Amino acid sequence: MKKKNFYGLWVAALLMMAGGCSEELDGGDDINDRGDGKGEEAYVAVTISSPTTKALTKANPNGGENGDGFNDGTQDERKIHDVTVILYGDNDGGSLNSVTDWNQTVTAEKKIIAVGYHKLDNPEIAHPGGNNHSSVTVKIKSLIPNSLIDKEFGLICVANIGEQLQKAISEGSSGKKIETVGQLGDYLVGSKIEDITGDAKDRFVMSTHTMSIDGLGTSKVSISTGNNETNPAVTTAFIERLAAKIEVKKTGGDDGYTITDTGKEDGNEIGKVFLKNFTIVNQLQAGTYLLKRVTGIMDELNTSNDNDTYIGDETSTPTPSGLVTNFVIDPWTRGKTGSFNMITRAQDEYNTTAGETDYEILYKNSFTNQKVQDASDKLYGDFFKDNGNYHSIVNAEPVYTMENTTSKANQQNGYSTGAIFEGVYVPKEWYVVEPGGDYKLSDKPISNDKYDDGTAIATFYVYNTNIYNSLWAVFADWFEDSVREILGDGETEGEVYKKYMGLFDNGTFDAATDQKLKGIEESDPTGYLKATLDKNLKFSEYEENLSEIGADLYENGISAYPDGKNYYKYWIRHSNNNDPDVMGVMEFAIVRNNIYNLTVTKVSGMGESPFKPTDPENPDEGQDHYISVEIYVKDWVVRENGDIEL
Repeated sequence: MKKKNFYGLWVAALLMMAGGCSEELDGGDDINDRGDGKGEEAYVAVTISSPTTKALTKANPNGGENGDGFNDGTQDERKIHDVTVILYGDNDGGSLNSVTDWNQTVTAEKKIIAVGYHKLDNPEIAHPGGNNHSSVTVKIKSLIPNSLIDKEFGLICVANIGEQLQKAISEGSSGKKIETVGQLGDYLVGSKIEDITGDAKDRFVMSTHTMSIDGLGTSKVSISTGNNETNPAVTTAFIERLAAKIEVKKTGGDDGYTITDTGKEDGNEIGKVFLKNFTIVNQLQAGTYLLKRVTGIMDELNTSNDNDTYIGDETSTPTPSGLVTNFVIDPWTRGKTGSFNMITRAQDEYNTTAGETDYEILYKNSFTNQKVQDASDKLYGDFFKDNGNYHSIVNAEPVYTMENTTSKANQQNGYSTGAIFEGVYVPKEWYVVEPGGDYKLSDKPISNDKYDDGTAIATFYVYNTNIYNSLWAVFADWFEDSVREILGDGETEGEVYKKYMGLFDNGTFDAATDQKLKGIEESDPTGYLKATLDKNLKFSEYEENLSEIGADLYENGISAYPDGKNYYKYWIRHSNNNDPDVMGVMEFAIVRNNIYNLTVTKVSGMGESPFKPTDPENPDEGQDHYISVEIYVKDWVVRENGDIEL
């Protein structure tokens, strides 16, 4: 695998150091002195470095390893606390001398030959674009007698995982010993996001991402007869973070994003949206691969993993299109089939019951609760309850997550990682019940008298595209068209309307009234008649139960917005094929060591009611969106998702 020098990922260069700052291990046997029965040992010097980064660009975003540029990250994200070095050879443990194509050598059956671990006394903070900062001499121990001398091996490097990995390789853990590259790659399946970021978000697990970069070296290591602490082997390793990072911010909108009747700047102003909070949904939490895994070039994901490559590149078409041409694989990718049944491998990992459909095992903040196999009844408002899953959009902390990928066909809301934005919509005008006791609805929308003072946060309703300031107003509008069905002898339509609306207002009904009203109760979109005729319930009392009746209102065509809250969903792009009608390879995906930088630049319409049911089987593309998001997607690879318009 050849990569350009500007490739902005972490580089751990295993170089012989003639001088400089070096942190050395105590003692250790020379390669030729194995009289203690401990087996063969050898030494390598580990230096932390980073290539020059490429300038950040803005795109759609572009696919491939380089994305839309690079970002240095924070100091905590660059800390190196410890290093684990792993040597692997042919299936029988032999040398790789004859191997020239390193893209084909990193396969599941390759044998682990040796392993070493070193903990730094003081964590190193790698500096982007810098050269060798320090060197650590790592002692590696052979797992196979007489297997190291005068042979050439592939080298895999893992940072910040602690001593546990070395022990799992040399001693085994939970009755299982890691002996092959395939087993090594599966090591973190079943882990939590905290396992790869550290509880304090300063211990990011990193692993080898490529075996070669032009001008920087290749991850081959030769162990000579004269190897010792002062004469270590010389090679190069390149590592990247296993976590992905999502950053969300906004530009403008401090006084609200202006909404026009056409969605364009030259239209009539009809409202404002104040963006408040956001939450990231479908954060994969059921584990990740320690080693990046990719398919060969293909238009759609195959069902077999026979041709998957460990430590492979995400490939793409030449710029400027930059479309992804293969799939990055997470442990569950091939199980995300669209049936929304629990994935078999996850069942095994978490000892779940066969056929269980609780997707919250797979995803944190799952977009669907998946208690049933039909459309979910989970509502947007549930994501913003006091559960620590949502964040203020002002000065928001980044969100870290694991890789999350699917086939083209199954890039759906129930699988893909996305952002849901919570805003407050303030209508400029709305229909109201006019004062005076006639219970008449205004002939046209009237001005919201608090629209310009920033305090006009109020509940409103949308019915037949009209905005009403109360459910009472919706009911009044509907009932005015319905009075002809209950006219009595000698009564005009206006008299009947006023008479009955007064009864509703006071919550008093006699038997005769009940009988007349029962003839029209089923057509009432508010549900008030059907629910209250036998309870003498005032309408004001009925509307107080909005949290209970909101879903029923939505089914009847009424969208309720309590306190003006409305929601916008945005599914995070990894690569954009610029065709809204055709799903592209890895178009909606999350890949390790990528920053998905979402910046809301514009809101062009009212969002969805918190009572609108969510459907996990909706495709990520082809839906109406009213939010413009500018997104930049290695240091950290950046994915630019373009402007998000809400």
